[in-house]
Amino acid sequence: MADKNSPLAVIRQHVWKAAPGAGIILAGHWYRYRHLDQMDALFAAIVFISYLALASWLAWHEQ
Repeated sequence: MADKNSPLAVIRQHVWKAAPGAGIILAGHWYRYRHLDQMDALFAAIVFISYLALASWLAWHEQ
């Protein structure tokens, strides 16, 4: 197990702490502007999934 103060551990902690807030912001953005275009919702979903993939990769790489 990697040191809890390693750069990857610190980044992973911040990414996981920010993930719920990022999801809420993206969902709110889509809800407010959903009448503009469905591609906006697709873009928000892709960004959020990419964000979670980054967090998962960092967690896996730390082990």
